[in-house]
Amino acid sequence: MLRNKRLTGRSLGLLIAVLVLASFAPVAAETPMVAPDSRELKLLIQTDVFANRADGYKQCWGIVKDLAAEMGIQVVEAKDPFDEGARKVMYLDTHSAELGNENLSLRLRIKLKDGKLESKVDLNLKYRRGDVDAVPSDAVTAAEGVKSSFSYEEDIAGFIDGVVGRHSSAASMACTIKGVAADKLTGNTLGVYAEYFPSLAVLGIPLDSQLEMVGGIAIREHKVTPGELDFGQGMNTEVDISVWYDFDTGRIITTEISYGSALGPDAPAEAVARAAAFFNALQEKMSTILSPGGMKTQFLKGPAN
Repeated sequence: MLRNKRLTGRSLGLLIAVLVLASFAPVAAETPMVAPDSRELKLLIQTDVFANRADGYKQCWGIVKDLAAEMGIQVVEAKDPFDEGARKVMYLDTHSAELGNENLSLRLRIKLKDGKLESKVDLNLKYRRGDVDAVPSDAVTAAEGVKSSFSYEEDIAGFIDGVVGRHSSAASMACTIKGVAADKLTGNTLGVYAEYFPSLAVLGIPLDSQLEMVGGIAIREHKVTPGELDFGQGMNTEVDISVWYDFDTGRIITTEISYGSALGPDAPAEAVARAAAFFNALQEKMSTILSPGGMKTQFLKGPAN
């Protein structure tokens, strides 16, 4: 019995020693989570409304202004409300959609001026999930020394399944790097873009993986920002109307109207509530010309995801 007790005592001593040593070992810090501080509210519009793009812009903006007047929301119209910008947009992924499987989208935008593509590219890497209300702070990173901007956003798609007031939401974190010289993006491998977004290098995807356009198409995007909605308490937000075409064939793909809102504990609560109420009322007003809700990118992948 005494022998067994001595063995038990030694085991206990070893356990205590291990625990003491463990207390000095470095502890891996948990990645902080980041909650969205803004919200973008989006509605898809039937493409035939934009058979004539200028008429489509005017019709949709007219509905927005009329509804704002009814609800006592001030509209600040742009000096030239239908001044239109155009750009080529491409979403890139591996052949087996490995970035998409990691909740990531890699987007390139190139401005079109007088029908010609500029030589600078705006890069955007976005992490987005629909089952969370916050995202890891290191989900997207930018290379040291590269000028970049980050956004933390809740994306709200309305008119889900064609039902007014039915929404879907996703929390997202995005990093944008503007003005990258197009000749620095040759090779079109994951490693090319990991030079700008190091978070791409830790996914376990080989850096020599070739990237291709999602859906096999590039987009020609036309967009106007006809004005702002003033929801009070200092919260003004721009309204955007955008139309997507297949860049090569000219086939219209989808159209969208959207506007923003502040979000979070420091956001003006009454203004946020008015922006949300306006969103539901806008669906009611536009219901005959809306398409069942979702994100524009779903049209590059087939059925809504």
